[in-house]
Amino acid sequence: MKAYKNIIVEKEWPAATITLNRPEANNQIDMPMMEDWIDALRELDAQDDVRAIIIKPYRRINPFILQIIMVVSIIIAFITSYYANLYPLP
Repeated sequence: MKAYKNIIVEKEWPAATITLNRPEANNQIDMPMMEDWIDALRELDAQDDVRAIIIKPYRRINPFILQIIMVVSIIIAFITSYYANLYPLP
């Protein structure tokens, strides 16, 4: 697993956890964090043994950021469900 500056990625089968790690900025999402986040999601998506991805803050989080995380999580769940129906496991 690659080391990131703004997030911490931990993998414990069957789930992976992405921890937002900018407590000095109340975990506000900026472009470098978003780039790390997208890169980590792509890397985890390529691994067959990861079945779920949990996204959580390191400490406290801005409520607006929490709403963004919830929306992104719903979109990821929808896309995953859509592709699971197109390409079912044997």
